Amino acid sequence: MKKVIILGGTSGIGLSLARQFLANGCTTAITGRREALLAQHKAEDPRLLTKTFDITQTEHLCENLEALVAELGGLDILILSAGVGDLNPTLDYPIEKRTIETNVLGWSCAAI
Repeated sequence: MKKVIILGGTSGIGLSLARQFLANGCTTAITGRREALLAQHKAEDPRLLTKTFDITQTEHLCENLEALVAELGGLDILILSAGVGDLNPTLDYPIEKRTIETNVLGWSCAAI
């Protein structure tokens, strides 16, 4: 049985992948910042392991990921599905900064 972690699994592609892995008998965990959504998904399918953490908090990312791997008893597949994107026609920096922190810094640290 494969052990899978999906960073950014509260919605969209990440959640769809989690459901597919569960349907195929994999031990599956999802992470995300939206605690209420994680709890809802866990209630819908108790086999799903959920952890609340934010990949933009890079100082805690490795320890959070390592703790989750330990809880799973190992790791076979890690999927980085966390990401954000906002329309920003005026190139307002605070909007771009949020995107950079999630889609660049968070991904880079998660991949280490």
